[in-house]
Amino acid sequence: MKEKIKEISSQFEIAIKKFEEENISSRIKSFEMDCNKLNFDFDNIDICEDPYFKEMFDELKLVTDYPTVYWFEFDTNKHSSEYLFNIFKNYKENITKRNPPAIYKYFRNTNILYIGKSKSCLWGRLLLHLGFHRDKHSQGLILNEWAHNIDLKLKFSYCVFNREMVDLIALYELKLAQNNKPLIGKHQ
Repeated sequence: MKEKIKEISSQFEIAIKKFEEENISSRIKSFEMDCNKLNFDFDNIDICEDPYFKEMFDELKLVTDYPTVYWFEFDTNKHSSEYLFNIFKNYKENITKRNPPAIYKYFRNTNILYIGKSKSCLWGRLLLHLGFHRDKHSQGLILNEWAHNIDLKLKFSYCVFNREMVDLIALYELKLAQNNKPLIGKHQ
């Protein structure tokens, strides 16, 4: 067992070293998103083909086979974290058919709405967070049900990792969440 542990540690070390040698800023991409554009017509038409969202989804489909960590940011000058927390909390308390993320009892003073990970298919995770994934029982922000009419603008950012780092992605998500304390989602 000792040898297996050393072997696994060595594999992780090689993957991390390879990742660090590359330009990390070139692996981070961002998109601005207006939640007012999230209307319920996307239940009947493909949001990935909508002119407003198409470029973003086309770009995300290029990294389908790669693990990613992603986050949503909001402008605290337009919406306080307490305001967004209360809106989401009210939504969460009254929803019956969907599965929104957990929240803490009290709001956190932050500009990070949510931090997540995807081992593959980031665009599918984003569909879920926007509220238009076919699987209505998976966990996601479901923005179309609570953020579409409050003039919320989000910055969606993600970092693409090497395939060899797929088993480490949960650790990156956890550490980013512990350091940035997102408003929504519990990371323990």
